[in-house]
Amino acid sequence: MSKKKATPINASEIRFSIIKQRGSPTEAMTMDGRKVFKEDHIVCQNPLNPDPETMKKDLIMVKCVDYHGEHFVYMDPVNKVGGWFAWCTCGSPAVIIYGMSAYSGMTDSMMLACFFHAQFGRHVTTVSNKRFAG
Repeated sequence: MSKKKATPINASEIRFSIIKQRGSPTEAMTMDGRKVFKEDHIVCQNPLNPDPETMKKDLIMVKCVDYHGEHFVYMDPVNKVGGWFAWCTCGSPAVIIYGMSAYSGMTDSMMLACFFHAQFGRHVTTVSNKRFAG
């Protein structure tokens, strides 16, 4: 039985900004050619706003989790319709977490964090010798 060759990815059809390569701990270049920078905080719509009609007016400042030079989270500068709003330079979506104990050293109640790191304790690109039970 022959294996079917994989179809190459057409970057122009991707609806979000993926990091092409890791940059310095403070900046990186997305696959669509946008430079992104490490920030201490981002400004975004309040995800806890109970009134969606005023969502555009209810902007909040959210602290970005500091991964100490390995990766950083950022707002997608392209912000395409149907795309995700924030990413980690490891390639994982970034999410706003509220009161998560994994980041107990942080004092802010809402933080922008790498989804993969929050779930599994490591970034997508982190090499791990751990074997996960299936």
